Amino acid sequence: GGDAEGLDGKIRLLSLGWWGSMNPVWLFREAKLSKRESGLLANYSCRNARCFLPKDRATVLSAIRKEWGSEEVFDAFVRKEFRELLRRGKERFMRRPGEVMVEVLSELF
Repeated sequence: GGDAEGLDGKIRLLSLGWWGSMNPVWLFREAKLSKRESGLLANYSCRNARCFLPKDRATVLSAIRKEWGSEEVFDAFVRKEFRELLRRGKERFMRRPGEVMVEVLSELF
């Protein structure tokens, strides 16, 4: 299973949509998830995941069951704990977008 506190600082979260909504006022406000982000997480179900190949979907669901014990436990993590990780990631990005982009790109390449 997962632990949100254990993941905080180990993963980098970035959305291309965050660039378009940047505003200097955010430096002084708490970051909030958009209605779309909140809705996606509130209704998340790994069973609804889309994969290019059917065998990929089976592989992903099998890995979730193995690591998390059940799909329901994973879904609950995404709906509640991951929600806060995403909000903190968004807040970090809004405060230091250049630094976050460099970190993300350095891990990709």
